[in-house]
Amino acid sequence: VSRHNGYVPLDAGASEQLMSEERVVLTPDADAPPMKEGESILPSEPWKSVWQKLRKSGWSWKGGSGLMTDYYYIKPGCKVKNGVKGVDYFVKVEDVQAYAKKNYG
Repeated sequence: VSRHNGYVPLDAGASEQLMSEERVVLTPDADAPPMKEGESILPSEPWKSVWQKLRKSGWSWKGGSGLMTDYYYIKPGCKVKNGVKGVDYFVKVEDVQAYAKKNYG
């Protein structure tokens, strides 16, 4: 897994994306990895800041394997190989954002 300090892989235009301010009650996943102690995510927080906090909490990323996948966003303790898409890793930044909103704020 490639680990570049502070680098945030983003889809085109994603740097302006914010975590939605919309209030929706979501039930967190029982197996969601914990955030690093003292870290929290605000609903209006920019994606770049959210991703940095996830990285501090053990999330990682690596470059995609083909034309259809730019990046893999990987939960702590998980791998792409033998992992389950949408459970152990994600391929769309929007899916990671939805997961973070549901599980971390």
